[in-house]
Amino acid sequence: LCPRRFNALLELERKGMPHAILDMTYTLTEGCSVRRLADRAISKKSLLRERLDQICKEAEAAILGDAVAFVVLTHRRAGEDRLPICSLLAAGALHQHLINAKLRTRVALVVEAADAHEIHHFCCLLGFGVDAIFPYLCYLSLLRVRGCALPLQTRVENFRHASEFSILKVMSKMGIS
Repeated sequence: LCPRRFNALLELERKGMPHAILDMTYTLTEGCSVRRLADRAISKKSLLRERLDQICKEAEAAILGDAVAFVVLTHRRAGEDRLPICSLLAAGALHQHLINAKLRTRVALVVEAADAHEIHHFCCLLGFGVDAIFPYLCYLSLLRVRGCALPLQTRVENFRHASEFSILKVMSKMGIS
């Protein structure tokens, strides 16, 4: 998705297509009490695993409770104090959870990823069940390119065309037509 189409997708809520935005980041200090650390040690669950379970539960609640049409997994809150979860890991975990809960056909998965910047990343995300990808960090990089005479819109169109062509090439090599 390009930025314009991603924003248009988010605007569909006004037209009756609600969505849920789920954060794919976590902090190392979440639940840092001694009791919480002891519970985590006994259950042998890492903070990452707990956050993935929480993302799956949030998505399930949004689908059942709010009847959302699509779920957006995002890295936007990543920073010094918040660690990003690999978008492939989060999308795969959510996709499998929704399949097991028999809810996958009710919702589309959209990933707003900072870590997807190569064609291989896009193909893996699509293979793990993602319906649309918005690689916002790629578009920010295109915005900050120096020494390029092309206007931003042309750079974005060139990136999208190259990405689409490359994804189709990978799919055709796999036998998907």
